[in-house]
Amino acid sequence: MQTMVQANQTSNALLWVGRAMSGLVIALMLFDGVMKLIPLDVVISTSEQMGIPGSLARPLGVIGLVCTLLYAFPRSSVLGAHTLFGLYLGLRSGAGSICAMRGCARSFPCGFPERLTN
Repeated sequence: MQTMVQANQTSNALLWVGRAMSGLVIALMLFDGVMKLIPLDVVISTSEQMGIPGSLARPLGVIGLVCTLLYAFPRSSVLGAHTLFGLYLGLRSGAGSICAMRGCARSFPCGFPERLTN
């Protein structure tokens, strides 16, 4: 019995576009995590406006950096992508519930993640 295995060929251009997009996501998430580690007034005030205590900025920064590093390494990239999605989009229990408490389901920062999870 012969089995035929067909290799899935990806064009060189698509490979580099994918790498560039992943690099952009990694750079932005690293920037976000580092910004939360530094005690800036804008980070604390924005967190408090969203209903998240300002004291949680550093722990969220550490969690975000760990998830980003998981995403950056190829062997754990699927786990990192899922944890980043769960951390930043909320999956109905995080950002969605904060936005529901604030009553801002129509604004972009709260409404967009809610639309993605529906």
